[in-house]
Amino acid sequence: MRECRRRVPFYALPIFFPHLIWLGLAPILFNLMELVIHGGVATSAMKAPYNPGLATSLVWLILSVWYIIEIYHQHLVTGIDWWIAIGYLIAWTVIALPVGTFILLSDRDSPTPSPAKNCPASRSTGGSSTPPSTRNEQTAIRQEEQ
Repeated sequence: MRECRRRVPFYALPIFFPHLIWLGLAPILFNLMELVIHGGVATSAMKAPYNPGLATSLVWLILSVWYIIEIYHQHLVTGIDWWIAIGYLIAWTVIALPVGTFILLSDRDSPTPSPAKNCPASRSTGGSSTPPSTRNEQTAIRQEEQ
């Protein structure tokens, strides 16, 4: 759910401003970037033929190719649109996406365990990213709640 909420402005703005081709082109380029990440990088890193996000990025590939073909056939895109779209994409990826994900939408008091606690490497080595004193306090709190 949070994954979706943090991207809404990025994908919704082109709906309200369809005459700004660069505004629609930036999410299309982002989708192509996600295909590279989910289709190549994540798949090889996980050593698995599939990963979460791969199916979605394949669907978006079809829409992205269609969008690019349409804006070219209708002579709607210029070189300036491409450069502005790339700049907007970089600004979104480097500034807005991390700020939205890790600052605005983060919940330090979330009942959901952090990924570090669920990391297979931590479990296999017996290590944890949580200091022992904090783990003991967390265990005591859980026992009191039960």
